[in-house]
Amino acid sequence: MFRAEVQKYLWSRWFWASQLAGIAFALLFALKDFYFNTARYSVIDGYMHASGSLSLFWQTILPLVAVLFAAYLICSEYGWGTLRLYFFEGVERVAVARVKFAMMLFALLSFAFSYYAVVMTLSVVLFGLSGILIADRVMSAGEVILRLTASYVWGVALIGVFAGLAQIFSLQLRGNLGFASFSALGIFYFVMLSGAITRLPLLEYLTRPGREVLRERLLTNEVGSVFLKGAALLIILYGLVYWVFRRQLQKMDILLV
Repeated sequence: MFRAEVQKYLWSRWFWASQLAGIAFALLFALKDFYFNTARYSVIDGYMHASGSLSLFWQTILPLVAVLFAAYLICSEYGWGTLRLYFFEGVERVAVARVKFAMMLFALLSFAFSYYAVVMTLSVVLFGLSGILIADRVMSAGEVILRLTASYVWGVALIGVFAGLAQIFSLQLRGNLGFASFSALGIFYFVMLSGAITRLPLLEYLTRPGREVLRERLLTNEVGSVFLKGAALLIILYGLVYWVFRRQLQKMDILLV
């Protein structure tokens, strides 16, 4: 069932449009920074370009596309009428829940990875991704790439939680794509803004690791503790979101009366 969904997705307009959009955004950001460099408006190296492009992408464009597609996966089932079919003792509905949740993650990762690959390639080719100086310590090119990747992966993992929320809202709102996706997106930005301007522990654990890995001179014990607590919280949130989504899908006989 999952293989069939993947094949359908890989041949769909959603996949090709998202891949081309990611490449287009990466090229646009690269051309902008390259122009500023050649015109000497500013000096931008590979690290500055990569960190700026990746951070901007996962905080603005990626969450929008992720929640829209996650909600679409459920709303399209309403349009086709498949969610109104009778399921024997909910067994098939559990399988549907697993496939839809897995497809949401697969689509998110495919879109995020293609953009990451293009950005890192352009950073090396156009700007030269080499070691940099942070707090009187030179980071090697390998450590620079590792930190950029860790920050980006954290952002993508965080978005996955809210894409799952979009699927839950799609069930609650009976296939309303707009309300479902923008409700999840609103919660995402509330968490991001609150984590940036407040010191609430739970919000810090979700938002701080993605920022700290780019700033810190060394991965101190405090930063390492935040990473571990944030990772544990993300795992719990993924489990909770999937459990709620699965329970809702099992109750569709009641919701669709």
